[in-house]
Amino acid sequence: DISNGITASYNTPVEQLTDGSFEQWEITGYTPDGFTIQSMGGTAIERSTDSQAGTYAALLTADVVFGGQYISDVLLNDATYDAGETIQIKAYGKRTVGTTANLVVIYEYVDGEDTYNYNFTGASAGTWTVAAEGPSADQIETLTLTDSYSQVTSTIATAPVGVTHGVVTMIVGATNSGDKAVIDDVEVLVDGSDTAVNGTFELW
Repeated sequence: DISNGITASYNTPVEQLTDGSFEQWEITGYTPDGFTIQSMGGTAIERSTDSQAGTYAALLTADVVFGGQYISDVLLNDATYDAGETIQIKAYGKRTVGTTANLVVIYEYVDGEDTYNYNFTGASAGTWTVAAEGPSADQIETLTLTDSYSQVTSTIATAPVGVTHGVVTMIVGATNSGDKAVIDDVEVLVDGSDTAVNGTFELW
């Protein structure tokens, strides 16, 4: 508006949108397909390229105090088992930070308002009993990891009468806070057949 002494300049439009082609991603929170994750309030489970086979593995950090040790978020596969079926876990894993991280396995099912866990050790070994405020020491099985990928195998258990859709829970437990481990190629063996969903962690 020249009459009021106001002038305006015009410049060629400049692209202001960053990465409009969607080629760069900064996603930090991933969930592997076929798994349910229960957050314990610590470091979230991460996608790692430090895999045993394929491209990806799951990285778990033990940094939440529980039962006298540190644990990671809880990882449950969508595979289930029913009454009379045997269950067992096979997985590859290794420590990536620290020297105390191990894979911890829990077998459980829900009946009404009660959660039942399998007793791996103790006076009730080989039976299923109600978990009071979480699994007891007898109801967890620790599978020792090293700093190189190796396969670990849990105890075979038989689901009792009445079980429908029992699940297998996996966490990383450690003596030192912040110790980490990667888990890959998980097999959920039901009556000897692998029923794991995305046990290779290739889909996220």
